[in-house]
Amino acid sequence: MKVKAELDKNVLKQINTDKKNFEKGVLVGVRNAMLFVERESKSSFGKPGNLKVKSGRLRSSIYSKVQEARDKIIGSVGSNVIYAPVHEFGNFKTPARPFIEPAFSNNIERINELIVSSIDKEVKL
Repeated sequence: MKVKAELDKNVLKQINTDKKNFEKGVLVGVRNAMLFVERESKSSFGKPGNLKVKSGRLRSSIYSKVQEARDKIIGSVGSNVIYAPVHEFGNFKTPARPFIEPAFSNNIERINELIVSSIDKEVKL
């Protein structure tokens, strides 16, 4: 998967002068995007062709988090339930029935919009 961004040189100058707000916009945008993917993943349960809900444990275990590293902002969505990988990726007995990856890949445009709109709110261009 590849994400491409092109920025006008004037925009880059503005970002350089307002770096803290730009970074805050990215952080808020990634947080909003991961919460969106989490909600989409949870809402997919029970729909035709998707996993059914038995106890609700797997669905309720889905979480999103955003971490700041030295020079990175990392957003992730996952589950801590031991059988989640079997459903997401399958194994020799069970076919894959992904519930997180489609919530991401089917919503790339919306994820990009959430991040860009958060940056726009923080950096007055």
